[in-house]
Amino acid sequence: MNRLWVRLTLAFVAVTLIGVSAVALLTDWSASTQFRQFLIHEQMMAPDGLTDVLVGYYQQNGNWNGVAKVFADS
Repeated sequence: MNRLWVRLTLAFVAVTLIGVSAVALLTDWSASTQFRQFLIHEQMMAPDGLTDVLVGYYQQNGNWNGVAKVFADS
């Protein structure tokens, strides 16, 4: 009976550690992804960053048709 209690305790501890680790990794991944998107968005909305993006768009396309997608992507 004592060995069963030890095995069950170790199994519960292992499952708990795995669950906590998975949540920590997913939270870290999500936070870093959101932070990268925030930085990209802030750079796009900065006057210099936006100007560079719009200049690049016009140079590639030669006109302003579809420029709204630049703002939708950010």
